[in-house]
Amino acid sequence: GGFSITENKAEDAGGGIYFGGHPQDDNTGEFTMSGGRVAYNSARTGGGVYIGGYEEGVTFTMSNGTIRGNSAEKDGTSDSYGGGVYLARGTFELTGGFIEDNTSEGSGGGIYLRRNNYTYNLCLKLSGGTIQGNHAGSSAGGVGYSNDGKPVIELSGSLVVTGNTKGSSKLENNINLIIGVAKLTISGPLNEGAQLGVTPGRNDSGKEFTSGWSSDNLGA
Repeated sequence: GGFSITENKAEDAGGGIYFGGHPQDDNTGEFTMSGGRVAYNSARTGGGVYIGGYEEGVTFTMSNGTIRGNSAEKDGTSDSYGGGVYLARGTFELTGGFIEDNTSEGSGGGIYLRRNNYTYNLCLKLSGGTIQGNHAGSSAGGVGYSNDGKPVIELSGSLVVTGNTKGSSKLENNINLIIGVAKLTISGPLNEGAQLGVTPGRNDSGKEFTSGWSSDNLGA
């Protein structure tokens, strides 16, 4: 659809959209975005979209549309995370659309994962869509996560994660990978148009940072 959610502000979480599941269904549920735009909203966490809830079964699926120009802004001594999307619970599956030109004064210009309950791990599935032109003041210009959990990050299809930056010098920083906390799981063939930049979050040279890779995943 052609909905538009623009120019809203939340003091804490979810400047444009806050989704925490359905209270009559144990705070589980699914939010699907197949078009429209979430733009120029702001909050401390999840300037554009915040996905939370209290159970593991919360899912955000984005197949089309745009999350653009949103910002995560610091509040006093509290840092900011997830200019475009902040995932605190469940799964975010990106199959199409654009997450672009979002900013965070702290970490995660485009997408940031940080679980709000240590029982459950988070899952990010990237099989399509474009994450580009996002910027973080501290780290993880494109995609990032906290080091207190072990998120599952699955890659396949025709995803594009390029042109994201961090810091005042705007160093390229697409998927900010903390090796030893999470690996990139190649869950299916990568198509010819797939583009992906990965930056180790600390000096872990020589350590494996992918799993599931094989020649069958080279794409065509």
